[in-house]
Amino acid sequence: MSKSAAVVELVEPPSDGVSALVYLDSKSLLSASWEGSVNLYDTALNARKLHVPHPKPVLDVSFADRTTAYSGGLGRTVRSIDLGTGGLQELGTHDQAVKGVEFCGSRGVLATGSWDRTV
Repeated sequence: MSKSAAVVELVEPPSDGVSALVYLDSKSLLSASWEGSVNLYDTALNARKLHVPHPKPVLDVSFADRTTAYSGGLGRTVRSIDLGTGGLQELGTHDQAVKGVEFCGSRGVLATGSWDRTV
């Protein structure tokens, strides 16, 4: 960490290990957690804006845009998350845990990788 970097401890952190973090912009931060949740934080306000429970631990998250994110984890399911309501929609499944979730906005493609050795 550089000398000029500020350390900020966010309010309402997950109760278990954080498995992934991703920024959309300088203040919108998504976290995935072993507690089985995705959290959206406004880091400028130090506020949790959204808490989205999942049935199993979440290993990765990705923003599509300001309104939608994607998640995957030990539940083997890839989901879209409505960042306004916290609503979840199942998009697909893998045979084993979903380890990676990445949205490519310029191509409009959601890529997922799994412990089942598929992409």
